[in-house]
Amino acid sequence: MAESDLNGYELPLLSSFGNENQGLLVYEGLRKLGEKEETYTNEQLLSEMYLQLFDQEFTAMESQSIDHLEGLQPGDTLLVKNKPIGMYLGEDHYLTVKKEKSKENDETENSVKVALLSERKSGETIIGKRTDNFTKTTYGKEILSTYPSNIKIDISENTQQFIDQIGKDAQKLGLKYDVFASVMIAQAILESGSGSSGLSSAPNYNLFGVKGSYEGQSVNLATQEDNGSGELYTISAAFRKYPSYAESLGDYVTLIREGISGNSEYYQEAWRSEAKNYLRAAQSLTGKYATDTLYHHKISSIISAYHLTKYDEKLPAEGAATSVVLQSKDSIPEAYRKKMTFPDYDGKNYNLSGSYPVGQCTWYAYNRVAQLGGHVDDYMGNGGEWGMKGRSLGYEVTQTPKAGYLISFSPGTAGSDARYGHVAFVEAVTDQGILISEGNVVGGTVISYRVIPNDLAKSQLVSYIRPQ
Repeated sequence: MAESDLNGYELPLLSSFGNENQGLLVYEGLRKLGEKEETYTNEQLLSEMYLQLFDQEFTAMESQSIDHLEGLQPGDTLLVKNKPIGMYLGEDHYLTVKKEKSKENDETENSVKVALLSERKSGETIIGKRTDNFTKTTYGKEILSTYPSNIKIDISENTQQFIDQIGKDAQKLGLKYDVFASVMIAQAILESGSGSSGLSSAPNYNLFGVKGSYEGQSVNLATQEDNGSGELYTISAAFRKYPSYAESLGDYVTLIREGISGNSEYYQEAWRSEAKNYLRAAQSLTGKYATDTLYHHKISSIISAYHLTKYDEKLPAEGAATSVVLQSKDSIPEAYRKKMTFPDYDGKNYNLSGSYPVGQCTWYAYNRVAQLGGHVDDYMGNGGEWGMKGRSLGYEVTQTPKAGYLISFSPGTAGSDARYGHVAFVEAVTDQGILISEGNVVGGTVISYRVIPNDLAKSQLVSYIRPQ
């Protein structure tokens, strides 16, 4: 994996692809990040990948065309006017060759990058081409065996609650001290059993299995070690004891930043500024932080399963706020009103089971989706839980806002209840933010609207659920 910024892209679990060749294409593409050559083109990039992975020319292979962006899948070749512009990675991201200035001189050179489809010029027609039924080369099989997020993870409500508990503190520390909060949280999940282990529970609060003492406090426990070849053996060791999770998180950052006795740069390869992406940071910890030979695979898989890279993003601006509550379509700003394509809510109650109390935000979210021909389950929990519940039920849950999706606000976000959170329907998406319709804001069954600016709409405080 190259020392390159992934531009917000998160590598999916290998098990999440319909075809493992999709994962192979995506991962091999990421491995080519940063490759530079003055005359490098997208066609050369794709040809190189297909020859190496499948011993085939991608232009000569039978394929099917996808003429709408919603139908794209990772690994699809993207074309504009029959000319390749790159390969789709998923979640609005695509791999492409871009021209940029060299850091060594003022000359331009072509370099492999991760870019966003939403940043391409509007009105452009993008076609996707998908190639199926190809056989991996020996090289392709070797690359697939090294796919970082290759361990299947079953989503756990307890783990999600643990993430919610430590996530914001980890994010602040990560941004301040140049470490990946995603890696920090994943390590805490793995090392502590999501806070359930004896070492991580009160009164020890040691989330990371750090040995030694903290301000003179320690606890002796048995632990298993890997001899470097996958065989485990048991020893007794002293582990640090902390007053709370906050000190454990802070001490982890100190360890990563200051290293070990006699080597202050021991963990330097895991620093954000050095690794450039969370995959390289996780890989650098194997054999150093832990003797487990599969350590980075476990860390990367946890990050993918719980979408922890959102905690590597900058925090919403202080005071980031939504618009005032809008009670009529006439009061909606024109830029958003022009983007509205769905019919108005018809006022009907489609929740025949009565699982959602009439007038609640969950009741409206269910009914709005049902009116438009979609479906969400009768028991998605409180509004702030719909993202987590959706993932566990197999719904597509994303951090990218899309019209027609539901938006789940974490408790306390955007004025929502500090215990229950909130859920609403995304009516329109613009370059500046999103427009939502929602219930239980004005009162009764009155439906209202709000504009959510991007610093909140694209933050880790919300998630988007695609109805089935």
